[in-house]
Formats: sequence, C-alpha cells, structure tokens
Amino acid sequence: MEAGPSTVPNPEETPEKDVSGGLFYDSTDGLPLKFHIQKHIGPEHGGEVLKAVPIKGYVLIDPGSEKGDALSQKWKDDAKPDRHIVCYTFVSACIALGELLPADEMRNAFPLFVISGKPAEIFLHPSLGHERRHKLMKDITKFGGTIASNANLAQVIVCDNTLPSFDTLARKYAHSNDVYVEPPDWVGICIARKKFEHEQVIPKPTGGRPTGSKRQEYTEEDDRDLAEYLGRRLPSRDMRGRTGNAIYQELCERADLYPWAARHTWQSWRNRYKKNQIRLDTMIDSWVDKNPQPVMGKGQYVISMSKTAAKEARSKARGSGSGHRPPTPGSDGDNPGTEETGKKDKESKRPRKKRRVAKAPPSSDQDQDAEGTVPNAEELMTQMISGSL
Repeated sequence: MEAGPSTVPNPEETPEKDVSGGLFYDSTDGLPLKFHIQKHIGPEHGGEVLKAVPIKGYVLIDPGSEKGDALSQKWKDDAKPDRHIVCYTFVSACIALGELLPADEMRNAFPLFVISGKPAEIFLHPSLGHERRHKLMKDITKFGGTIASNANLAQVIVCDNTLPSFDTLARKYAHSNDVYVEPPDWVGICIARKKFEHEQVIPKPTGGRPTGSKRQEYTEEDDRDLAEYLGRRLPSRDMRGRTGNAIYQELCERADLYPWAARHTWQSWRNRYKKNQIRLDTMIDSWVDKNPQPVMGKGQYVISMSKTAAKEARSKARGSGSGHRPPTPGSDGDNPGTEETGKKDKESKRPRKKRRVAKAPPSSDQDQDAEGTVPNAEELMTQMISGSL
C-alpha cells in the first residue's frame, strides 16, 4: 500500500518507533491487512491493496463525499464484522502514531484539519507534556491533520495557554496572516463543531462614524444634554478637561446614566464642544447658575478639579502673602517696610560663619557687674545682625 503524504512526528513529541518493517499486518496470523480504497494511498508500510472489497480488511473512504457514502452504504454489513469501513485518514494516523488504531476509534473520523485539500500542519508545543501531546496527535491525525516537526513549518501552533510561553508565541505571530496560536482545547472544540476554524479577530474600534452610515445631526436637545453633563462634571470654566478626551469617553461609556450619549461617538461629542465652545460655555454657565454645584463636589471630574483647585490655592496664597513679613527682632514692628529693616532681612538670610571668641577671665569688678552687663537674647541678636560683634 502506497502511503499518501505524511509528516514523520517530531522525536520530542512521541518516542521513535520502527514502522519500516510493516505496520499494516494482522496480529493474529501475521498476514498483510487488506485494503480497498476510494483514493490511492499506497503500500510502503505493508498492507495489500485490492480492487475488490475484502471480507476481512479495511475499506478506506472519504466520508461525506458522494462516492464515499455510496461505498459505505453498499459494503457495510453487520454479518461481516472484520470488514471495517473507515476514513482514509486512518492510514496516516496509524503511521504518525506508530501503532495500528482500533477501527472503532475511526468511527466518526473525517478529514477536518485540511487546508485547500491538504493536511494542515499543526505543531504541538513541548509545554503540553508527553501524554497530552500524544492524545492531541491522535485526534489531529485521525481528523486529517499532520504533525509539524517544528513551529516554523506550522500553520497552527497548539500551546499550553496557562504558561507564559503562550503569550510569547501569541505576540510573535500576532501580525501573521497564516499562522495561528491556539490553546489545547481548540482541537476538541473544532471536532465537536465539525468545523476547522479559529476565533474571529474583532478589529479594534478606530473611532469615527462607521463606513456607509448616515450622519446623525445634532439637535438643540443634544446641546442641552451636553451642557448639563459638562455643568455637572466641570462646572467652572477654569477647570481643565472640557476639550480633553477622557470626559467624553466617560460620557459614552456610561450609557446607563446618559442613554442620549449613544446618538454620537465620543469623538463627535468632543468636536461638537470644541466647534461651539463659546456658545456651549454660556449654556453651561447658565445651567450652573440655576443649579449651583459645590466646590470639589461629588460627581465632578475629580482629577482635573484637584489640579485646578491646587493652582487656585497657590494663586490665592501668593496674592494674600505679598508684602507681609514678620518683624525682625530688634526692629520697629510698626514700620516693617523701612530700608533698614529690609537690609537686616537680607543680612539675616545670609549664612553666618561661627566665630570663636576667646574668653578672658573676668576680673573681680567684672564679676560684680556681670549680671547687669550681660545682654539679653534680643539685644544679642540685634548686635549680631548689625555687625557690632
């Protein structure tokens, strides 16, 4: 029997088995298994191809095809249990696994993992482990696929999606048009659905109006709703954010609170405000006058408001603090703005070097008058500032 195109499994995937001596032989009598085939598959692994349908052997068909269904209906006979009608993928599956599969395991098999009439090349990543890879190999080859020897030859890479290697491979092939990275349960899902497919890639929204859709015109009610929304979230013109993106993105994300926002995209709402800023600011001011909003109130745009509040606080602090300084010790507190005081202020800010003053032993007269001649702290500081020491 001449075998069709098949890929020898990767030594990493399954242990090597010598099948060159013959795989398709009867284990009871050692004679070659007999095949009648719908399609030419070949004899290199043993077996004997017959033109007639064997009483004991295999009839290889293409399930679902008109000729395959005709052969199955014609030659299926419960009185001949040793005649097995199976999908032609039986041969390549046995060769890939290095073992003769029971015919019952091929009962529902059909060529599923096929691309343009050829077996799909599927690579089983080492992260799956030997036992799981062997099971997946059996399912893939039974249903028409072939096992790629390495990832570079594969059209599909099956990898354990619980490990970092899955994300690494997914990023690597994210821009590829013909290589997919799938989790291990993808094989079973395809078989259950009887469809070889991948999860549909949903394009990221690029914004703007969908192609072919009609332009949704703005109404007076739209402007009133927008003015009220901005009045609640950013009641003061001094607050930053009315021309930003986030405030309008939040508007469209909260359809539960603002169902009217669904009439336009967030980009459209932002452009509406920017192109009509003067008129809408007046509408916002009018709404806020009728509905006063507390300073730093709940429900307002916190990030922008906190920045603005900090800026206003700094401005107020500079405005109220200019021209006022505490009086310098020793100066006239009623006249803090004199030239002498300003000079002393500057000198007091200069770093002063510590002076070492040699202490002379006090005389007896000095001892008697020491209490009356020692300057107090205020006088001492005044003398230091004026440079008298």
